[in-house]
Amino acid sequence: IGFSPPGLFYQVLKYHFTLKQLYDSFTIIQPSNDVVPRVDKQRGMIEWIECNQSPATCHRLTHTACELWTKCGDARKRDWRSLCSTWYSKGDVNVVNDHKHR
Repeated sequence: IGFSPPGLFYQVLKYHFTLKQLYDSFTIIQPSNDVVPRVDKQRGMIEWIECNQSPATCHRLTHTACELWTKCGDARKRDWRSLCSTWYSKGDVNVVNDHKHR
């Protein structure tokens, strides 16, 4: 899994793998407004996530983690609100059984 990686299409020969290997084995998490993954062509499965911030913010792994957490929650019930409050309000967060913070 790659988080906002530059594309690998033109680097296939350098790293000695085939395009088929990329298609079959590589997954990319790509924020919608991140420009780094557009440096080269992406191959493999691309999972788009929403990002309405600046390109630099969209490329930050912390922002990507917060976007995934707000949409998917956390099976381990970790609370990322202090980290993610920069970009998300309490109403945006997918927190199950939120009795402690009411």
